[in-house]
Amino acid sequence: MGRFLVGLVPLAFAALAVMEPNAPQVAGRSYDGLVVLFGNLHAHSRLSDDVRQQFRHLMGPQQAYTYARQNGLDFLALSDHHQATDAPASRPLRMDPVEYQDELFDVAMAFNRQHADFVAIPAIEWGTSGTGNHVNLIGAEATPPDRIRNADYRELYEWAEDHVEFLQYNHPNSGPSGENRRRVGNYGENQYASTADFVAAVDDLVKTMSIITTVPGGHITGPDNHSEAKTHREAQWENWYRRFLNKGFHLSPAANQDTHWRNWGTVTAARTAVWVEGITYDDLMDGFRSNRVYATEDDELAVAYQVRFDNRVHWMGESVDLQADEADVEVLVRVWQTPGSDNDPTDEGPYTVDIVSDWDGVDGRRAAEWETWEDVPSATVQTIPLHVVCGEYIYVRVTEQNGQDNGEGEGDDERDNATGAAGSDGLRDDMNDSAWTSPIWFIC
Repeated sequence: MGRFLVGLVPLAFAALAVMEPNAPQVAGRSYDGLVVLFGNLHAHSRLSDDVRQQFRHLMGPQQAYTYARQNGLDFLALSDHHQATDAPASRPLRMDPVEYQDELFDVAMAFNRQHADFVAIPAIEWGTSGTGNHVNLIGAEATPPDRIRNADYRELYEWAEDHVEFLQYNHPNSGPSGENRRRVGNYGENQYASTADFVAAVDDLVKTMSIITTVPGGHITGPDNHSEAKTHREAQWENWYRRFLNKGFHLSPAANQDTHWRNWGTVTAARTAVWVEGITYDDLMDGFRSNRVYATEDDELAVAYQVRFDNRVHWMGESVDLQADEADVEVLVRVWQTPGSDNDPTDEGPYTVDIVSDWDGVDGRRAAEWETWEDVPSATVQTIPLHVVCGEYIYVRVTEQNGQDNGEGEGDDERDNATGAAGSDGLRDDMNDSAWTSPIWFIC
């Protein structure tokens, strides 16, 4: 297509992965001055009223953070429900403000003071899917005030500017329907005069979108709601991620689990991954706000995606000023298997790397794979010369070629179907795990 200048070129790892003197040193997880952490930004404790009453004594925030840490997560956000006082619901999904402060926020911060290898995050899941969808208020200082009524997303966003670390859009496919779709829109979009106004108002706040939430039957009352088998997911919403990128959002994909049982982080192997400078709460929040984030189905898959332009290397999530309408850049990708919670010694590469780009800019609808590289080796930096134009973004999708190490959810027609879609038995047909990175945006 004329955009890629030459073929894929492997470079020696040492040439681009020089550790800074004070960078965190974590075996198998450090790269170019940063370290990758794996965790979950959407989970529930007994503070959510839809958790079964008979199990509530087993599901306190302290128990949740302890379980997640013991099962290999580096961070966990407990995002218990808090709806507006007038929200329609079969039960009051609502935390008391004192309950949130004493039993979630303070517990999370105390846990962080006691553990240097794990980050506990207090959060709130706000809203009803029928009137605008759910938003996670990550690091909220307090519950939203009662003056914010159901579906009043504009006022929620205004309040959040001074009271949360950042926002996450949950399960984007569960937006409002019927009259509420016209009146409210997904995440309140229709309450603004235009999509551009919506993006301008909240783009700085919204940092992640959950493109993986759980597996069918893994939520509240399904047959897998108590599973700890780390099954493979059956649904992901990369299409919704692209849709919001094309609106003009600068956000990252996330992979979470929405657990309502004491299997925090183990119902699937999916993780939200973030590149950080250190393993503290503040470092983690900085990583998310900087969009150095990717979603992965494999809790041990490290993906480093950068762009080199004008002798400077930019991480995923950055905006690169081309100072011109178009320019030549180099895409740098390194993929490898880290020592993780499964202690899996298997090299699950080589990998397939897709470069996804938006050729027609903001509000465009042509984001798609422009080039695919097969058989990308593990732990080797690849450089991909690329011609880019002002106003577009580029992100990377990585898929393992030898990742079929978890048979849970595997159907009889699994290995003979190359489409990656569910087979005749309704189960997933490609068990090789994938990951999706934040974009790098090109401006001028």
